[in-house]
Amino acid sequence: MLTHTRRRVAGQLGHDVLAWRRVPTCDEGLGESAKATEPQIEQCFLARSRAPVTSSPDPDAQARGRPAPLPHLSGS
Repeated sequence: MLTHTRRRVAGQLGHDVLAWRRVPTCDEGLGESAKATEPQIEQCFLARSRAPVTSSPDPDAQARGRPAPLPHLSGS
């Protein structure tokens, strides 16, 4: 279900998801409690956007050739 949601959101932003992968990590130096709470790190590969983002809060973003991060996705 999470993968479906990720693909749907990427599609809404004009991206095609090429692949997802779990990033390999080395937990040899971690203790048991750290291993129990170790996050799963994933990487997403996206195709180039089909269309520029037009709801950019940065009016100069298109002039620079790339859209500015959308406020609800940038963490600010």
